[in-house]
Amino acid sequence: MRLKSTANRRRVIYFSMVSTVQTSKWYVYILECVDGSLYTGITKNVDRRLHEHNKTKRAAKYTRARRPVQIVASVVVNSMSSALKLERKVKKQKKKDKITFLLEYEKNVESI
Repeated sequence: MRLKSTANRRRVIYFSMVSTVQTSKWYVYILECVDGSLYTGITKNVDRRLHEHNKTKRAAKYTRARRPVQIVASVVVNSMSSALKLERKVKKQKKKDKITFLLEYEKNVESI
């Protein structure tokens, strides 16, 4: 079978210039485990994630062995990238400074 023209073989797909990126809120949270240790993570839905940490198999391996957990602090950020960067900064802090660091970050962002 032979095609009559090259135009039939080529398909051009035009994409809309409208941005498909949605602005969504991400949360950086700190949990306190039953043994007193702290766990830091990110999520889009804090209530759902807390339920997962306490009741389901979708919990982090660290928190599954240290149930029940409770939220000690959480901060809203604008993007996943910002949330991951902030999570990394929180994890680098000493245990006694983590909660204070996260809450100070929130105050600094609000004042801008």
